[in-house]
Amino acid sequence: VPSDRHVKTLLGTKGDTLREIGTAARKDIEKLLGRKIHLYLNIRSRDPR
Repeated sequence: VPSDRHVKTLLGTKGDTLREIGTAARKDIEKLLGRKIHLYLNIRSRDPR
């Protein structure tokens, strides 16, 4: 994400937003591969300061 303030928006309250994004992505990838997977998500900030 472009800056640290966007990280809070992406995470959401108690990580709810990130959890929803991760769950949807994991389900799509599992459907594509035809098997269960573990998906690990990282958020990096490119703060221009």
